[in-house]
Amino acid sequence: MPRITAALLPDGTADSVKALLCSYGSVERFLTSTHDYLPAAFKPQHLQGDQGDNVTKCAHAAVMQQLQQQVPAAVSGAALMSLIESTRMLPFGVDSLDSILMGGMRETTVTELAGESCSGKTQLCLLAAVTTAQRGERVVYLDTTNAFSAGRARQLCTTNYGNAACLANIMVVACHSIYALLASLDELALQTNSSDPGSRPSMIIVDSISALLSPVVGSMQHHQGNVLVAETGRLLRHIADSLQLAVLVTNHVVGSSYSAFSSKGAPGRDSAGVAGQQGGAG
Repeated sequence: MPRITAALLPDGTADSVKALLCSYGSVERFLTSTHDYLPAAFKPQHLQGDQGDNVTKCAHAAVMQQLQQQVPAAVSGAALMSLIESTRMLPFGVDSLDSILMGGMRETTVTELAGESCSGKTQLCLLAAVTTAQRGERVVYLDTTNAFSAGRARQLCTTNYGNAACLANIMVVACHSIYALLASLDELALQTNSSDPGSRPSMIIVDSISALLSPVVGSMQHHQGNVLVAETGRLLRHIADSLQLAVLVTNHVVGSSYSAFSSKGAPGRDSAGVAGQQGGAG
């Protein structure tokens, strides 16, 4: 999520525009705001003209200019292949599953773990967290349904590794709304970008993403539901790539309209941005 700072805004930007943008903190929060940007952006031209609308229009122009300066450079296929070969794999801790995934979860990638209720998704998340934490690496576990069990995590530690010391490397954050999740991810990205690389987490787990996205997508009264789905997926991919870590999200499955016997990850086609290059395991 690109952050807005006065230093990054174009020279000559009015103080009122800087104050408005900095009050949101990030580009996405400004562009999806129902208070400032959206009403002014979609208001008919003949109804515009007050000072507030002009400030918002100038703010939008400043944001677009800032984004144009952040367009990434082109990368050759050979460079991408070299990057893939040098990227670490973080195992789940289940030999058969890690074999299918050619080593586990790839850093810089979002892995989606989809399955029916009570199919073992949370158990795999706990095992992946314990396996990574046992190597002395930090794990951030974003728990959206109070499903994290410290007792079960300790049992996995003692059974597989003989001690429970690795639990100290797992940080659990309760996120019970999509806004809390986005705020936590935004804060995590900000902290890890400014901290020592050695203190950064190696894995972020979101269990479960569907518990937060399904209500906002299924409600006809929530006009920003699809925007929130897209933003969640974009932010997870951004964090995985920019911070060089693995992101694991769990999702439930729903029946497919193409077959009475097949299923797909929920909440539907709009969740495609949440899944990374790996997905559907479980």
